[in-house]
Amino acid sequence: MPATVGGEIRRVQRLGSSSLVVTLPKSWVRSLNLKPGDPVYVVVEGRSVRVMPVENEGVGSAAFRVQGLEEGEARRFLWCAYVLGPDEILVEAVGEGVYEALREASLSLVGVEVSREDRGAKINVLVDPSKLDPRSSIRAVAGDLEEIVKSLVRVLKGEAGMDEVSRLRRSLTRSLALVERSLMVALTSQPSPQSPATVNTLIAANFLGLAASTFAEAAELAAKSGVRDEEASRMLEQVSRIAMETALNVASPSLKRSKELINSVSKAREAVMSTALSDSTPKSVAIVLTIAAEALKHLYVATTLSYCSARILSARS
Repeated sequence: MPATVGGEIRRVQRLGSSSLVVTLPKSWVRSLNLKPGDPVYVVVEGRSVRVMPVENEGVGSAAFRVQGLEEGEARRFLWCAYVLGPDEILVEAVGEGVYEALREASLSLVGVEVSREDRGAKINVLVDPSKLDPRSSIRAVAGDLEEIVKSLVRVLKGEAGMDEVSRLRRSLTRSLALVERSLMVALTSQPSPQSPATVNTLIAANFLGLAASTFAEAAELAAKSGVRDEEASRMLEQVSRIAMETALNVASPSLKRSKELINSVSKAREAVMSTALSDSTPKSVAIVLTIAAEALKHLYVATTLSYCSARILSARS
């Protein structure tokens, strides 16, 4: 069977009169102990589809009960619950506003169901954290980072607006939440936590997400303010390539590449800041570039952590 980068080619087959199916890799199925009839969670991500195990009934932490939740904190609360791992939460005595806020927030997370209960709202997290693939989550953040920087370039060219930026930010929220959940599993898994290299890589992925979120902030500001600038867009096109290389290096740290990227990110940040501080740069463009420079600072931290994984944590005596 011909191989592709990071996988293999499988043919789509017909099932019945209208359904199409594709088989799952045997090694993946065995590693997760999946059996016929077991549920899986299917996430559509643009032209890609991600398949993840669903937590089995009766497995995981006990149900939690929460009271006094306010509408304004619904999104933040749901994120916290998702990251920290409770798989069933009953939110008692909530009005319609809180319930709808929780429902809306659940759309930004993978594998979350919110349903009405007599005493309030019930939250179920369906994704089994012990079966998450950290590298898959990191690659999703990497893809979001690349697309967000490219979107910032398009905004500065007048080719994109808030709708595109908002869509990409929602995708980033889903991807980053999975990384956060994987990190908690890595730190707390029994009988022993995962290796320091794995934990370090997941922390680096969080800085990738922080960089992506900061780039998205720059894109939102440019879109709202109608900022257009060809020179800034050309500079950030180069940054988008560096950002993607940094993200790929976080997923699979290389000592040589980490050293190169530390220099590349530093030089890119210096160039962006130099342009932002130039007297010839319009104030509105300077603000956008200053935010982009802050994002590059987060990329620098991510790259440094990748260097640590390659140089120190993966060293063998």
